[in-house]
Formats: sequence, structure tokens, C-alpha cells
Amino acid sequence: MAFISSSRAVAFGQSPSRVLLDAVLAPLRRWSAYRVTYRALARLDDQMLNDIGLARGQIETLSRTLASNR
Repeated sequence: MAFISSSRAVAFGQSPSRVLLDAVLAPLRRWSAYRVTYRALARLDDQMLNDIGLARGQIETLSRTLASNR
């Protein structure tokens, strides 16, 4: 008999395979959110970035932070 253990509790009614799928897809979703945010901000010119209080050098860090909070 196989036994699956995880460090996170499985919500009632949620199958272990769903938990595994979510664990695999979560990093892909974060990466996708990062890329979308990064591309959108990178397209802005320096004046537009200045208007929203950002410098071009902050785009990567901000994009990673926003994606990880998702």
C-alpha cells in the first residue's frame, strides 16, 4: 500500500492528486504573473515610470514581489 505524506494539511474533500497538481502549477503561475508584470512595466517609458514612482531598475524586484504575493 502506498502512503503519501505532505507538510501541508489537505482540505476536507480535496484529493491528494489535486494538492500535488497545485504544488506543481503554483510556481508556473508565479512565473507567468512575474513575466506579465515585468513586460507591462518594461514597456513604459522613463517618464511614465517616474509618474508612478518607479525607476527602471526596480522593475524586476517589484515584478518578483508582486508575483510571489499572488
